[in-house]
Amino acid sequence: MKSSLFILIVIISSVLSEFNEYLVTYNDLEVSLSNQFSFPFTPLWNQNYALCAGALAFNFDGITYANCRKKNGNSLGVTHSYQDGNVQTVNNIGNADENNNIFMVSTYSPPDHKKYAAYNCNSLGSYAQCNGGICFTSTSGKNFPGFGTLDKNEIICSCPIISSSNYHVMGPADCPTTKSEYDNICGQGTKNEIKADGLIIRIGSHGSASTTIGLNILYDKTFGTKSELKICEPIE
Repeated sequence: MKSSLFILIVIISSVLSEFNEYLVTYNDLEVSLSNQFSFPFTPLWNQNYALCAGALAFNFDGITYANCRKKNGNSLGVTHSYQDGNVQTVNNIGNADENNNIFMVSTYSPPDHKKYAAYNCNSLGSYAQCNGGICFTSTSGKNFPGFGTLDKNEIICSCPIISSSNYHVMGPADCPTTKSEYDNICGQGTKNEIKADGLIIRIGSHGSASTTIGLNILYDKTFGTKSELKICEPIE
């Protein structure tokens, strides 16, 4: 009886430990966002938006153009200090019928965990930061440099390019098994190549992938969903 009770206590302690790590991730997210943006995220309910997580971006003259996916539903956008409103205001303008739905804003919802995973990158490389990027509906179904002819549910978004040695990107769901394969995902776009026309890089964000896991927690808490996302770690 005592042995069974001891085993039960160990199991409960292990579960609580994992749950506390889950909470720490969410708390770290709030601190990270506060330090990085000084603005909270704005929930966008039932709107058209572009999802760039998992997309590739084409670099031209120091600006990246990401091949994102058109979506409709709930998302999170970084709240900007735009004097005439925030990301929701801008997105509403772009989606207005009187403007012929000319553009939409790139915001965030958890990507399909069966297709994508988050990759921690600890060597110098570049990524495209697309949350808040403006996306132009006129590009859907048309030919665009670096990508060829887009599908009708694809859209090009303009995003800044950032070089760092502490970031994460979205890549294939199956983690690589060799260092060269991993570096091919994380090591794209070194500082010397940051302005190289035609450079293809991935969508990412500063810091470790736990930040995006925390963002998924915030999304689930806001919209009552349950998401999953695997993290791939560098291979030494």
